[in-house]
Amino acid sequence: MKWKYMGHSESTVELYIVVQCDKTVSKKVKDFFAQEHVARDLGTDFRLHVVEEALTRFAASNDIRAFGNFRLRNTLCGVKVQLSLSGMSRTATIGGLIMVTTTKETLFGITAGHPLSELREQIEEPLTPPDESGTDDGFGDHESETLPETGGEESLHGDSADEHGLRVDLGRVTHDSFLSGMTTGGNHDWALIELKHENWLPNRLDAPSNSETAGKTIVQRERRGDVVDLFCPEQQSNFSVQPAVAITCRGIQRGTLTQNNSSVLMYPGKAFVETLEFTPDSNSALGFGDSGCWVVNELTGEVYGHIVSMDAFGEAYVMPIQGMLSDIQVHLQAEKVNLPTSEGIALLQSLNTQSVTKKDQPMPSRSDLPRQAEVQDTVSYPETQQETERTRALLENSNHDARVVSDGDPVQHRLSDRSELLWRELSQEQTQHAHTRANLEQHIMRVSETLWETRQTVRGLECELSHEREMKEALERQLSHEREMKEALERQLSNERKVWKGLERELFERERRKGLETAEKRESSEERKERARKRLHEGSTIHINEGGTVFNATRGETGVFGIGGNKGVHRYE
Repeated sequence: MKWKYMGHSESTVELYIVVQCDKTVSKKVKDFFAQEHVARDLGTDFRLHVVEEALTRFAASNDIRAFGNFRLRNTLCGVKVQLSLSGMSRTATIGGLIMVTTTKETLFGITAGHPLSELREQIEEPLTPPDESGTDDGFGDHESETLPETGGEESLHGDSADEHGLRVDLGRVTHDSFLSGMTTGGNHDWALIELKHENWLPNRLDAPSNSETAGKTIVQRERRGDVVDLFCPEQQSNFSVQPAVAITCRGIQRGTLTQNNSSVLMYPGKAFVETLEFTPDSNSALGFGDSGCWVVNELTGEVYGHIVSMDAFGEAYVMPIQGMLSDIQVHLQAEKVNLPTSEGIALLQSLNTQSVTKKDQPMPSRSDLPRQAEVQDTVSYPETQQETERTRALLENSNHDARVVSDGDPVQHRLSDRSELLWRELSQEQTQHAHTRANLEQHIMRVSETLWETRQTVRGLECELSHEREMKEALERQLSHEREMKEALERQLSNERKVWKGLERELFERERRKGLETAEKRESSEERKERARKRLHEGSTIHINEGGTVFNATRGETGVFGIGGNKGVHRYE
């Protein structure tokens, strides 16, 4: 499944959700996208396009054997391998070597896992007639695109490996993602080949023959001769479009690698796995049997992943290497899974060679022991020279019983007793040696168990320490957040104080203005009253007593005339 802009012309281009699947499941896909809530979520931004055709998986089903011309190759990267089961076979490509660390370090060749799944399915199904298609890869009309399996090797290496009898038994498949017992998560489509140590070759990419390009690669990575060592970063590189090459048995196939939000869902996986897209250039091509080949950066040697299939648009799906290694680590319960360096591979080869050499060496026999040791055994007893020679002869002949030789000879009796004593001591020493060896093996086993328990304890302590560090970081983040909140509250309180002071000043100003206005109004009222008195009592003399009674002496009127005034006599002219 992917997003893709499609249309009959530039003016009609729209964004589609493209789903490529078998015809048997296409109806379920359409029914899913036809659901009301799905259509509502998608809206009008996307359109659906279902391609009723299985993805092209590059696993060939012919009878070509895996050839390894190791005299002319310096790496396993891109070596074609035949996976056989019950007389049937599929052809894929080894991406390279990975190192799995459990109680020991083991090297595996990694390739795609779906060829094994197809083999198992083919064995379970009835055999097809000879005139019918013998492949169940889902190629359909694309079966005619099969590439010659040996032509590429001959053109690349100059001669066919089969002509020189270089059929190499690389090893056997021990693990794959289709039989990993997964119950959740996605299927990362991988298989591991347990290789013989003599077939361990470093992960390398032949440097380009072009001098200009070769000059660029020298400054990018550490070079050994005319090759570039491959490596895998812990985190996937972030890019949108990147030039890359696929390492196949026919040589490198150049193209473009894109992060386009593509994903695949493969049984027995329960979830989609995000993939990269590799589009070969016009002068390059991918063919059947290329499943499992690595896609790498030609300049830096960075491994992006391996190819698992191709869609209807000619774009190959690349399974990211980081996700595969993490998936392998989970399913093998390993401490670590990574790409080994050339030095690491050479060291493991040396250790395995020494181990095999020691196992093949026979234990020394009694006759191989130095003659001097036997002489010391004899001279430790103060016997005569004749007795010494007889004792040595008796000891060298393990089937000789000294007691049957000349029963009447006291010397022979003494020799017989001494021989029996020596053999008894030797038997006791052998028994003690066996007990010591058994005790030593038990001690080694206990030490191994203690070491394993110690490792588990250390791992648990490391997990606890990591958890405590995470908690500490979380507490520090929380404390920092609380400090920021405190500072924000303090700033808010300061702003509120400023606002409050402003309001106080404004209120004080309002009160002051109000007092001034009231005083002005009061003064104006007195002036108006005084003018009213003048108009009312004009030309009169007014007497105002203590009770507030007003007497107009001129007019002879008494009463309150609607005006106030101070007590006394007032004359209004």
